[in-house]
This record gives sequence, C-alpha cells and structure tokens, in this order.
Amino acid sequence: MITRELLGHRRTLGLARAEPAPCVRVTARALICRPSPAGADERDVLMVSPSHPGVPGTNFRLPGGPVTADEPAWEAVARTVAEETGLTVRPARLLVTDWARKGGGAEAGITFVYAVVPHDGDVDVRLPETPELAGYAWVPIGGLGERCSPHQARRVKAALDAARGGTLAELRLGSPAYAVAA
Repeated sequence: MITRELLGHRRTLGLARAEPAPCVRVTARALICRPSPAGADERDVLMVSPSHPGVPGTNFRLPGGPVTADEPAWEAVARTVAEETGLTVRPARLLVTDWARKGGGAEAGITFVYAVVPHDGDVDVRLPETPELAGYAWVPIGGLGERCSPHQARRVKAALDAARGGTLAELRLGSPAYAVAA
C-alpha cells in the first residue's frame, strides 16, 4: 500500500521515470600536522603521493582512502591512514566535507576530512611495500600549490581553518559550497 502511494506521488511529481540515484564514492582523509623546522609558529602537513595519475611530486593529497560498505567514515580514516602510512591514529573531529561532481573519468564523491591524533604522538611514516603510493612529504602550508592540485590545496587550507576556528567547512571541489551552489 505504502509503495503504491509513493509511486503515485512520484508520478504526480513527474519522477516516475527518474534515473536511480547514482553511486557516490565516499572517502575519508586525515589532517596530520607537525611543527615545521622552518619556524616555531609554522606547521607542516603530511601529504601522500599516489603512484597513479599526475606528475609524481605534484599530485599529493591527504592520507586516507575509500570507505567500505557498513563502515563509518571515522573508522575508515583510521584504517586507511594505517594502511597508507603505518601510523595509528584516532579521529578527533570532522573538519571538512568536500563534494566532487562526476567528470574527467572520476566518479562523483564526497570526502570527509578529519583532524586525527597520532597514537603516542608518533608521526614516523612507514610506507607499505605495495606500489599504491610513490611517496610522502611534510609540506609547508605555503608550499601546497607546488605539491598538489588547486582543489587539494583549497581542501587542506579549509581543513586548517576549520581546525583553528572550531568549525566545519562544507566544500564543493575545495571551494565553499554555498558560494558555488547553483
């Protein structure tokens, strides 16, 4: 009965032939910072470089990866950071949600960026022996534009601002979502 009623509402609204909702890729990434050797007030951000697309050394992104079925994003960030970097981390707070539309061969997706706390303060990265990552770097905030795409740099800067301000940043391709909403 309820299903028939809902289908009737869909027809009334002209949605009877609407396409099913697309699959959306969900990823969880970690903002991990350490004091910069450059200065006491400066921070460096841990970034990893995948072995695939982009020019090695310029395609850096925050560590983390895909969320699996029936896994909350806050658990996925701890799992994927450990897989990629060997670091044991605990999520402390959600900083960013970032929506990316489908295009250029990529699926539509949403990325959750968490502030994480390394277990015992350990930030000694140990890359796995798999070819998934080409390397990692502690990138000064001012050097993000040289090491990653503009979208990734905007995402990291928004995460840093959210961490400092105690807020949540909602983004679309690294830019404030409400400024670009159509």
